Amino acid sequence: MDPHADQIIRTKSLVDRTKELVKAKLEGGQGGLSDVLLSERELAKSCGVSRTTVRQALRRLIAEGYLVSLPRRGYQVTSGEPPRTAGGLVAFVHGTPKMPWTWTGYQMRILEEFQRAAAGAGLDPLVVALEHSTPEEVGRRLAARGVSGAVVDADDPAVALAVRSAGLPAVLIDMADPAIDSVTMDNVGGAHVATEALIARAHRRIAFVGYEVSAGSGSLHLRERLAGYLAALAGAGLAAPEEWRIVARPGDAPGRMLMELFGREGGPTAAAVLWPEVLPDVGAALAAAPARPDLVVWWGGAPRSREDWAERCPQLPIPDGMSWDVGEMVRKALSRLERLRAAGAGDGRPSRTLVAVDLVPGEAPRRRREA
Repeated sequence: MDPHADQIIRTKSLVDRTKELVKAKLEGGQGGLSDVLLSERELAKSCGVSRTTVRQALRRLIAEGYLVSLPRRGYQVTSGEPPRTAGGLVAFVHGTPKMPWTWTGYQMRILEEFQRAAAGAGLDPLVVALEHSTPEEVGRRLAARGVSGAVVDADDPAVALAVRSAGLPAVLIDMADPAIDSVTMDNVGGAHVATEALIARAHRRIAFVGYEVSAGSGSLHLRERLAGYLAALAGAGLAAPEEWRIVARPGDAPGRMLMELFGREGGPTAAAVLWPEVLPDVGAALAAAPARPDLVVWWGGAPRSREDWAERCPQLPIPDGMSWDVGEMVRKALSRLERLRAAGAGDGRPSRTLVAVDLVPGEAPRRRREA
């Protein structure tokens, strides 16, 4: 018998009980003022549990449609179980084996924007994780449920293709494949703008920092951001030595690798750091370095990426960074899905829609290093 089994059962039960307790508070009008829920800290205190437990419970309520998360405001209470609408049932399919309440902040942000946009369009949202099913099994289950279409957030386009093979219109989000309709951020354009911003500041030797989950995985985002970086350098007649291109993977230390490049004679004087996952390590290495190389970074669509940088590295400036509107990405996906629904499962012309990636100005350090 697993010696940790009881602990696992108790943890799950505690989250479930907390979820029900929070729901009871909402239904009893004790969840907060107006339609905005009490803070996580206040809820944890009133429920007698940790903030981690409350956060897991709130994520489950978001996945069930009871709450939505508002950036910088907290959690907003919905009216409970949403009524069936004339627009029909539309699915959000995530190609992860994890359940929604364990998703990352970025994954939850996309889900919350989908729920908000679907409700605004008069659609009933259904949230589905791939879990341990095959893409084909998920497609068949959605068809059996009477789903009229699906927005698919999966690194593997096969998930969206399987949904379409089940006879349902599908749009891939945050990933692209020529065989399926998709909506992504403009990786090439964003990387081009980031590199041009450094060129405009008179830098002529600019490094690149990207990220991929495993060697040779061939990430679309990595290829496109690297292409934008190289195109900007080529347009300015600048060199782009291969050794200046850092592609970090889980367990790597991209900050140390970047500082080593900066320390070489004739090495780069600036860097386009084009992945949120590498920012904690790069910020820590930069904070410990005597020099302050120039950066433009990729905040992306992840919530709190700029705030996290400021909290981790208060002695450093917040660099200029590239960001996009996750809500716009979801709304464009739903708009394309509606056109596909009107035409059937597909109109024979898969298209890719891009969301603009904009340069967000940085800020001065919020607190100086003590002498």
